[in-house]
Amino acid sequence: MKKGQKSKQEIFNKAVHLFSERGLENVSMRELAAACDLSLGAFYYHFKNKEDLILYFYQDSLKGHINRSENFLETAPQSLPVVMEWVCRDRFKEFSPYKEMLKPFVFSFDSKSPISPWARESYPIRLQSVDLFKKLTQHCTSLKKEPVVEVVARILWMQHLMILGLWMISESDKNRGEILLEESKKFWKWLPSFLKVPGSGKTLTKIAESLEKVGLWESYESK
Repeated sequence: MKKGQKSKQEIFNKAVHLFSERGLENVSMRELAAACDLSLGAFYYHFKNKEDLILYFYQDSLKGHINRSENFLETAPQSLPVVMEWVCRDRFKEFSPYKEMLKPFVFSFDSKSPISPWARESYPIRLQSVDLFKKLTQHCTSLKKEPVVEVVARILWMQHLMILGLWMISESDKNRGEILLEESKKFWKWLPSFLKVPGSGKTLTKIAESLEKVGLWESYESK
């Protein structure tokens, strides 16, 4: 291709490669443009900033993760510990080459940052991810109807996010993400039985409402 005619996917692939080698903060937009053999203006046509690239990465990786997970659910046992471990380990495998790039955003609770898991900009990605966890919840538990299904899905999504974050920032010889994953299996084994107890749905809904109050699940649909 001629200069300025590279596809968005080509540019994205090159940027991710540089970010993974040097870290996001150590690569400027000008360097990215030069590495892609583009003018800065041509680069901005595709991606307005580095945060835009990271959001594109989130969306691109989530698409593959959802496809693999849905295929797995077709034959997976109705066991929440088994399915949740598979989902977490699929993310481990996928994100392994990109730890350096993603570390700055782990546990970023600043909703004003566009690449935070809680930001307005990442809200559509968050909805897609929770939709996967809704399917997972219905596969592994007796829950079939809203709104409790979504509440459980949100809680499982947040839990997997915590596991993934710890896994990213921990040393391989004592990875706290792996430890939390093993400990979480106890909760996942207990949860389906708890959901059969009268009033359990109301309890979980109150937990979800508390998370909303502290800004960990704000809805932007009506704003």
